[in-house]
Amino acid sequence: MSTVPTAESYTIHLIRHPQTDWNAARRYQGLSNRPWSPAGASRAQQIVKKFQLAPFDHIISSPRHHARRLAEQLSEQVHQDTRWSEIDHGKWEGLTYQEVNHRFPDTVNQRFAAPLHCKSHGGQSLHELQQQVSEAWQQLIQSPSHQNIAILTHATPIQLILCHITGLPIERYWQFRIDCGSITSLDITAAGCIINFCNQT
Repeated sequence: MSTVPTAESYTIHLIRHPQTDWNAARRYQGLSNRPWSPAGASRAQQIVKKFQLAPFDHIISSPRHHARRLAEQLSEQVHQDTRWSEIDHGKWEGLTYQEVNHRFPDTVNQRFAAPLHCKSHGGQSLHELQQQVSEAWQQLIQSPSHQNIAILTHATPIQLILCHITGLPIERYWQFRIDCGSITSLDITAAGCIINFCNQT
């Protein structure tokens, strides 16, 4: 994934969706559509207010309701892109972390021992998600036509982008903390990518 665009510098804000009921309950949430928790709804209002005076000129959103809903509050024109979806958790979807550890101990060990290619849980491998996010990122930066872009997405896609621009192996994606409703700001320049801030809430 190249970070060198063909135009002048511009800014991309990677925004993780606000907290949902499943986030609050510490459940695996990948491809499901979930409602915001009260804390999530409050954070959404804060984000909308923050960008009222400096609106985005292009917004891309994951199709998941908890991401798309905020995108639609930020702009009437939203480009929906499935490539910015969260990783598919397969048979872990909707279960709490404790339930997964209790029901699928062998699968958990396999998954976390080899996250790059393992699909023992019936969902996506980290490599598969990296490929779809990479494709979306490449398309965005190779044909820049906006100065202030927002991408409403999920934790893992943001972590994979940060791994790429910092050179961290993608198996170490978990070392970037990306909270619900957080904002990560990047300036894309001819010389490369500048991280303005990460995980701001």
